[in-house]
Order: sequence, then structure tokens, then C-alpha cells
Amino acid sequence: MAFTVLDNAREIAEAFAALHRTLTSGARVHRGDIGYQGASGKAELHWQPAAGFWVCMDPVEEPIRNRYWCAYGLGDPATGPGNIVVEVNPPTSGIDRRCAGAFVRDDDGVVHLAHNGRIGGGRFGIGKAAFWEHYQGQPATVRWGTRGDVSQMVVIGRVDSPELLPALAAFVREVDRIKRVVVGVERRTAPAGGPGPARVAEVPPRTSGGDVRAITDALLALGKKLDAERPEGLQLIPTLSPESARLVVEDPFAFCLGASLDRGIPAEVAWTFPFWIKEELGHLDPHRIASMGLDELRKVLQALPRKPRYFRDAPRTVKEMARLVVEVGGGDASALWRGKTAAEVERLFRSVHGVGSGIASMVVILLEKVYKLRFTDLDHRKMNVKPDVHVIRVLGRLGVLSSGGAAGGCRATDASSQEGAAIAATRAMHPEYPGALDTPLWVIGREWCDALSPRCADCPMGHVCARTIFR
Repeated sequence: MAFTVLDNAREIAEAFAALHRTLTSGARVHRGDIGYQGASGKAELHWQPAAGFWVCMDPVEEPIRNRYWCAYGLGDPATGPGNIVVEVNPPTSGIDRRCAGAFVRDDDGVVHLAHNGRIGGGRFGIGKAAFWEHYQGQPATVRWGTRGDVSQMVVIGRVDSPELLPALAAFVREVDRIKRVVVGVERRTAPAGGPGPARVAEVPPRTSGGDVRAITDALLALGKKLDAERPEGLQLIPTLSPESARLVVEDPFAFCLGASLDRGIPAEVAWTFPFWIKEELGHLDPHRIASMGLDELRKVLQALPRKPRYFRDAPRTVKEMARLVVEVGGGDASALWRGKTAAEVERLFRSVHGVGSGIASMVVILLEKVYKLRFTDLDHRKMNVKPDVHVIRVLGRLGVLSSGGAAGGCRATDASSQEGAAIAATRAMHPEYPGALDTPLWVIGREWCDALSPRCADCPMGHVCARTIFR
């Protein structure tokens, strides 16, 4: 059977209305926590107990205008936080291959929900290529509107049929299985002669957890190992595509934009923003961006596949960064650090709206690791970690911080106290260079110490970790 992607806004809206009715019919509504990469928030979840999955059509962050947001997960959300397994987001109009979801019509005129295999999750190796490598179902050939080109998609089921529910449940479970295979939790189901099981970290014999000296030594050893494996420092600037990574490394202004927007959002999204902005504008010229109005920049950011976490502040951040590059370097962003001391670099970045000391310190560390700069005035004793959610979570689970995020057995419940406690703890752990703990803590948080599903057995810190996982 042949399928064609819907591109008419009215037909897409009708298809989504039918999908919404199917997904919500007989569902239990639960208002609770929903977990996505790097953060969490409150949302309305529709739980289908017979099928065993839930769906959220209530965006946690800013309103989404260019697609219908539909996030799916497994397990009753009333019993714990809902962790997103996969999003199937059809565009609101036209053809948009950046959206993983789509509505397709078969030869009989029946409309189905489909997915192109683009999956996320914030871990290395999870993506569209991995999906199609491990997918055990049968893909369908789909024609993209009147354009004539074709590609493969998973046609999940009719949007107006109750049979969609078990089909969707099976698809969500398949995506969950694929992610587990990629990160090494499950073995690959490959034919004889195919690829073997995914490599997991080598875990030394376990010692008593909570030993701060042993924890520090293990973190520093992991940091050296990571630097040796990726000497260019790119583990610190992950992106969603190779093109995005090349842009950040080769274009200093892209580096500045990515760093300044790395706030409260998965790092791979933040560092992809420069690529998306360039695609949307057709250029990444600091002169032209500096001359744009805030409303113009807001429209540009609104059109991106993902939006900055602090969306109201982001246009001003982008504009001020561009203006700084123009004023200091005449459009050459490398002038922000070329021939300057570390203190001067930090001061320049902190002058941009929304850029605090954590990002400014991170920039100096990245300039050393990625651009191989050496600052003569750099006092490593004053170089702190960037206390994001990964760093704070890992320090807590290692037993260095309390469940509230405070050092010394105290509890700190607000974000600023957690960040301050994380900085104080790492300064006490390694006063010679607290910032040296940033990379290993951050990588552990992304690769092993997941907020909802930590892989303790595979973690390279398993032999020293207190495994203090707070629920």
C-alpha cells in the first residue's frame, strides 16, 4: 500500500483532532511531573491503562507553534515521574522533515500516524541511524506530498481507530528497546555475524562509597581518559548533527552564541542553536544580527526546531553577543579572546545579558580544550565547575551533596543554593583546579547517571559511589 504525507493545514488539523480524540478517549488524566533531557516540569498526562502508555500534548516549555507536540512514555504516571520515550510531532502545515511525526493518507483515503525514525534522548549514538539499524518492524514507503520524493517511515496506525492504541504502545516499547540497545542496557538482537553487544564502561572493583578522596581521584582519572579519547575537547560541546559541530568549532561567532545560550537546556540543543539560526537567517553575520530588532530576533528563535529555555531573554542575549563581537572585534569573534587574559575574556562574556560566571568560566575551559589557547594569568584555583543539573545530580548521588543539593550534610532546596553548594563542594574536593571536575561530572550525568533511569552497574564511578539516589 502507498502512503502520501499530508501537507494541507486544514487536513492536518482534522487529522490531529481525530488523533486527540483517540488518545484521550477512556484515558485517565494525571497532572504530574514529566521528565525530558536535562530537566523536568509539570504537565497533563493521558494514561491508557490497557495499552500501558501515556501521552502528553501539553508542552512543558514555551508554546510550540510549528508542530503538534505529542510525547509518549511508558508506565502509570501516577506512580512516579513520566519519562519521555519518544515524540511523534506532526507539523501544523506543509512539509517539514525536521518534525519526526507526520500524518499520511493511504490509497483508500484513510489517514494514519507515522514516524520517520528520528529519536532523541541526549546520549551518544541515539538517533535516526540507530533507529533504522535496530528497528524490528516493517517500514513503509511514503511519498512527500506533491514533491514526488519518497522515504521510509513507520506507519503506526489509523488516527481514528481504537486499534491505534495498542499499535502506539508497541511502537513506544520498540523505541525504548532500541535506546537500551544503543546505550548497552540490552544486547543487540543482531543476526549471526552482525554487530555484537554494545560496549559498556569498564568498572573497577567497588570500594566503600562516599569517600571524597577516592571520588575525586576517580573523577580526575576519568577526566584524563576522556581528554585522551577526544583530545579536541568535543565531548564538552555535543551537537545534534556533525554540521552543527563543525560550525561551532570553525566559526568563533557560532561558538559564542552556543555558549551564551547554554542555559537550562540539553547541551546538544544549545550548541545546535547557531546552526539552526544560520539556516533560518541564511547567514551568521554578527553585523547584520546586531542591527536586528528584538522582535525580529524573537521571530527567528520562535521558528527554530527547539527554542532556548529562557525564551524571553534569548533575543537580547543573541543581540548583545553580536553587538559585542562587532564592537570589540569588528565582526571577528575570536577577538574576544585573542591576546587577552582569562579575566578579560570572562569579563567580556559576563557583559552579555544572561551570561553568568558559570558560563564565562566554561568558555575559558573550552577555549583551552577546543581552541588550545593558553592564558598566562589563568589561576586554576579560581576555575569553578558549571553547576548544571548533571553536575548537581551526580554530586548528590556520589554522596558529596545532600538530597537538596547542599554540602556538609545541609539541605538546599532552591536552585541558587544548589549551584552554590556544588561549587563549594568541588572547590573543597580539588582546590588546585575545581574546574577539572566539570567534564567528568557532566559526562557521567549525561551518559550513565540519568535522572530517572541511572545505569549504576555500568558507571565508571560505581566502585566509589554511595548510590544515594533520592526519589
